[in-house]
Amino acid sequence: ERASAQLAEARSRQERMLRKIFEHARADLEPDAPVTIADVKRVLDDSDMAQGIQEEGYGEAEDILDVKLGLFEQWEVEHVHPGDDPSADFLDLDEDDFVQWVFHGQRNSTPDTLWRAVTRARLELHEAAHRQVVQLQEAEAKLVD
Repeated sequence: ERASAQLAEARSRQERMLRKIFEHARADLEPDAPVTIADVKRVLDDSDMAQGIQEEGYGEAEDILDVKLGLFEQWEVEHVHPGDDPSADFLDLDEDDFVQWVFHGQRNSTPDTLWRAVTRARLELHEAAHRQVVQLQEAEAKLVD
């Protein structure tokens, strides 16, 4: 029973953190503009915002990393093409879906450290593939000129 209460509190804290992140992502946009993965990623990469999240008690640095990894994992489910930019603007996010989305993969994995390590490795592979595609496109453009 105690473990269940602790789990519920952790889930509630995570949800508050995700809603705060989404709120920050929406703040820089026009009122009717959709929030995209790139918008959320910009917020997560902002060290001042991340520190504010921690200071306000919404989460820790590890929690921010988990959001980045969960966001990547769900992007990967929606759009898997090697070399594509995982922060692309093609996917609009709804706040409630975002909250459910981000921790879906993590909740289905045990232990968390294994999920974190494997997902981080996959993210780094996708980012490297994207950089290679960009470099090849630049080299090709030089050859054509």
